[in-house]
Amino acid sequence: MKKLKNAQLGITREHASGKMGAARRLSDVFEVVGVVDDSASTTARQNAMISPKPYEGLKRMRTRYDAQLIEFAQCGRGEIENPYPYEHELLVQEVLLAACGNTNWSK
Repeated sequence: MKKLKNAQLGITREHASGKMGAARRLSDVFEVVGVVDDSASTTARQNAMISPKPYEGLKRMRTRYDAQLIEFAQCGRGEIENPYPYEHELLVQEVLLAACGNTNWSK
């Protein structure tokens, strides 16, 4: 069976190190290719929960979407207001569904 490539976006949530540890133990199923470290965008309390062991030896990934992922995480945690109105968010989801062929685009 072909292995599933796995990259983890974020290491600061309570369950993050457990998820990575499980993926690394299941090496016959997953090829862990790296991790995006979001600890710069979190509180000291969350950073104190990071268990470094599951991430040892992994490539620290940078993506062109880092700033967007950090902003998204901050919105989700209530640290900042969502800069986009709900109408925009709805339009994004409608376009995505239409692009995937799940709905007809009618706008």
